[in-house]
Amino acid sequence: MAAVDGTKKTHKGASPMVVRPLGHMERYMAALYTLKAMCATVISCRYVVPQELRPASEHSALQQTIIRAVAQTTLNHPLMQVGIIKESTKQPYWVRLDSIDFDKITEWHTVPAEQDYATAVEDVLNEQIDRRFEERETRPGWRLVVTRTQGGDFVDVMWAFNHTIADGMSAKIFHEDLLSFLDDPTQKPDRPVNLHGNVLLLGQSTGPFTPPQNKLANFSSSPGFAIQSAWDELKPSFMSKPTYTQKQWGPFQTSPTTTNRTSILIDADKSKRIVAACRKNGATVTSMLNGIVFASLYHELKDMDGQPSLSGSTAVDQRRFLGSSVNGVDPKRMVNNLVTMVAHDFTEEDVLRITKNIGTQDPSQGLAYLEPVVWEVAGLTRGHVQERLDKGFKDDIMSLMGLVGDWRSEVTRSMKKPRRESWQVTNLGVIDGHGGSAEGGWHISRAMFSLSAELCRSLFILSCFGVKGGEISVDITWQDGLNELVQRVGERLTTDTLGWCNWLADGEWKEDGGLKLFRP
Repeated sequence: MAAVDGTKKTHKGASPMVVRPLGHMERYMAALYTLKAMCATVISCRYVVPQELRPASEHSALQQTIIRAVAQTTLNHPLMQVGIIKESTKQPYWVRLDSIDFDKITEWHTVPAEQDYATAVEDVLNEQIDRRFEERETRPGWRLVVTRTQGGDFVDVMWAFNHTIADGMSAKIFHEDLLSFLDDPTQKPDRPVNLHGNVLLLGQSTGPFTPPQNKLANFSSSPGFAIQSAWDELKPSFMSKPTYTQKQWGPFQTSPTTTNRTSILIDADKSKRIVAACRKNGATVTSMLNGIVFASLYHELKDMDGQPSLSGSTAVDQRRFLGSSVNGVDPKRMVNNLVTMVAHDFTEEDVLRITKNIGTQDPSQGLAYLEPVVWEVAGLTRGHVQERLDKGFKDDIMSLMGLVGDWRSEVTRSMKKPRRESWQVTNLGVIDGHGGSAEGGWHISRAMFSLSAELCRSLFILSCFGVKGGEISVDITWQDGLNELVQRVGERLTTDTLGWCNWLADGEWKEDGGLKLFRP
């Protein structure tokens, strides 16, 4: 199949239009997906419904309103309108779909009054992050799940997507656009809405297709960066023996592919005090979470027989570096893969230096004795991120991704190495839940960010999202069935994160009292 944008090819069940080959990051994500090393990402937002659409008798009208707004949002984002072919090869392609049948990619759940709503919706979310996407050649790489109580004043809308088509910030953009169209359905998307029942007819767009990250930006690498990166990947095995900590986590495992997922929800008042504590200590919420996970993992490993080393990373959105327009489109509003990773490596010597002056633990105050460690690591990781930001597109790992011809082979090879990365933090910040809505109109009151486990990279993933001036949620995920230590540490990490949030907000270590993520 030709790799020319716009080349016409016949493909049963899909549009004959091959719009372009996948870019470097997209090929990497496709390899993770097809090798079952990663499944779904889900961004959930709670939408408060206008009074007139709340009664159970108006449920059909509510469904039609949401579907039309989703259709309008879809038309604004080309990567929401495509399938993928030759997905398990070295070079997959995006194909434009003729239509999207929302009945096939949308689920509606009404939880009966006698059921516990929060528990029921948690079960739905847990199932979604590990559910594969069906018929990927003829359906888009996303689906929608809407849950509610009968006649309730809100709906929880989950947008689940294959990371090949989008990153976390894309999902935030999806919800911002969806809120805008719900609030004002008279707005016009990029093309007329040709909705027949619940089938959106797409036709042939005359506008430009979304470019991949490697075409949007001029990535470059210095000789030193390229040589060091190549050495890190290709050095002989006898020079990359597992550290003590890597041995404890154990080798990569290709099964089971299911995800352990826990979460905490921080109320609006505590969230404000936590943000204030971060500012006071020269940190951000993202760098604070890096400090928290460092302290928690150190506490779990410190009494074992070896000296721990720890390694993490922070996801960084690349949109800030792009211009105001690409082919007439604002890249900052694109559904696309525009993310990079910043590494945080702490050797045994680093960990010893950071923790050598800590005080004595007071059992009644949990891990509060490690607060200096939290803020030092927060400062260091924020510095790593700032260094990355200062360089823009220079010496970014993206500059070297094009050198890999076969990402499936590369991912398979990487899983034979020791697991280097203990954690990853990804934070979408906050969403403006009101947008331009009038009093009594649609608005977002809660936001959640959940990722499936990554089988070939980070052991633990912390994903953070919140509503402007409101609650903040933190999800923690890791692969199921690795070993008892990983399971215990994952569960403790959740408890510790709640304890830290209570401590930083109120000066009291409490490991209970967390809010249920989907409580009514």
